[in-house]
Amino acid sequence: MSWSEPRLLAAAAPLAIMTLRAAALRLLRTVRSGMAGVLILMSFALSSAAAADLPGTGFYPGWSPAGKPRIYEAKNLYGYIDGGAELFLEFGFSGLTVQRYSRGEEELSLDLYEMTSADAALAIYLAKKGEEKPVAGLSCRSTGSAWQIAALRGRHFIQLTNLSGEESLLPAMVALLQALLPALPDEPARDWLAGMPDDRIPGSELLVAGPWSLQMIYTLGEGDLLQLSGRVAGVAVEQPGKDGKREACLRLFYPDSSAARAAFAHTTAHLDPYLTPLHAAGDTLLFRDYKEEYGRIVRCDSTIQIELHLSQP
Repeated sequence: MSWSEPRLLAAAAPLAIMTLRAAALRLLRTVRSGMAGVLILMSFALSSAAAADLPGTGFYPGWSPAGKPRIYEAKNLYGYIDGGAELFLEFGFSGLTVQRYSRGEEELSLDLYEMTSADAALAIYLAKKGEEKPVAGLSCRSTGSAWQIAALRGRHFIQLTNLSGEESLLPAMVALLQALLPALPDEPARDWLAGMPDDRIPGSELLVAGPWSLQMIYTLGEGDLLQLSGRVAGVAVEQPGKDGKREACLRLFYPDSSAARAAFAHTTAHLDPYLTPLHAAGDTLLFRDYKEEYGRIVRCDSTIQIELHLSQP
């Protein structure tokens, strides 16, 4: 058919063309409806697969799931976590499964967070653990009490909450986690503490991936000052300082020296107004904050090191 023939056809038989268009629209609606059904089925299948890995009845005498699990994606995480979703999203959040368990009036709530990597899960665990008190009977890294247990397994961060706080429920909590852990693939996170100061204070370690996680350590300026773009790329530890005070050391690892150089330039050019630059030379900047404490930013190849709360320059 030549390019002129469709015009002749349209002129000679407009009703036929309209009929064809209507049929095409009906077909398109049918396909879209079918695809929507497929997507719904896929979503249901994924949710079912996630739920199938959760412990059922029998992990501990008298306990069983209370209702079906609830699945949360990044877009509706704010509806479940009040004021804390930003940190999960910054580190790298994949999904959350919430399942309640009950025995009579007693109830446990299991929150199973899947992160995008083992590094992201470790970052959340370190940010949430508080004073780490390992829980007896668990083979993974954990901390908590009869009120709540936090645990880490591969790229999963787990929170199990005892809504009553009764100490007698702790064995059931441990049994529930023991039943869950074998279903979660284990994978190691990066050794973030390699090369960090030997005199670091145990339990002070935190990972950094952007402005929300940086706020837990120090305020250098607004926005993604260090240009991390939500990538877990830094580790911070505290060290003993003078007069019983604590100093901090933050080390950031960039893909290459160009990225580190750009981040250093951006950081030093956009410091928070309460930070007073004192001396700049090459890839080093010394500053003082409103507490009359000092900080130092140094770039070396693809790494930026930031020392904070120094009592003297």
